[in-house]
Amino acid sequence: MYTAISYQIDTADLTFQRTGESLNSRLAVYRHFMHMANPDAKDMDSLVDTKIASERDLWERMTFYGAFRGKDLIGTIACTADDVHAGIPFERGHSHPFDLTEIRQHGKVLEISLFSVGNGYAGSRDVLSGLFSCVIAHAEREGIAFLGTQSAENRLAMYQKIGFVAMTARPVLKAVTQFPVIPAIYNFARDLVDGNSRTSSFIAALMGEPRRITSVPIYESAALLSDDAMLALVGRAHE
Repeated sequence: MYTAISYQIDTADLTFQRTGESLNSRLAVYRHFMHMANPDAKDMDSLVDTKIASERDLWERMTFYGAFRGKDLIGTIACTADDVHAGIPFERGHSHPFDLTEIRQHGKVLEISLFSVGNGYAGSRDVLSGLFSCVIAHAEREGIAFLGTQSAENRLAMYQKIGFVAMTARPVLKAVTQFPVIPAIYNFARDLVDGNSRTSSFIAALMGEPRRITSVPIYESAALLSDDAMLALVGRAHE
């Protein structure tokens, strides 16, 4: 079991923590995510059911985090642990699948998904920081070297500012929902080993004081990979 993360940011009445494991708690996360991704959808229940059906077999590997203001859910994000046999949706759950076998030889991979921020909080750095602080704590706890995500086109710039690199030049289609996404990957280990010096000031701020951990073998191989080398191992799916 993972330890829940709960804290407040500045004076804002915001809490960021692992959500409950009941069906209702999971349903609330999916409803929030789908509503933010498709605010004008006419059949939201059907969309939520389809999304859940496509990921239900992953729930044992998924950890869900929420941003709360009081009891209200105002943001979501989820982490999916890798499985070398079954893979992760980031790898195979879209119209242009690729193979992470060689990347896995350099470190563990974690997928980020279900990222959403509620109306009225879209520009809130507090909410964004809190949700990604959950991801960073999770990744450090599990010894993760690489973070992958399937980004909506309008979110790609945000992920790139964090340190992610797009793996396709154009959107690909998610296997079940047919939503257009752009797979992107981030060398988290390199920032850990280099003391947060290479990519994102945003991530560096969340991590706090730079700390060099070059003595930890699980990160050393991944940390040596440049972005171009990392992409070459999974292959850019440009064509």
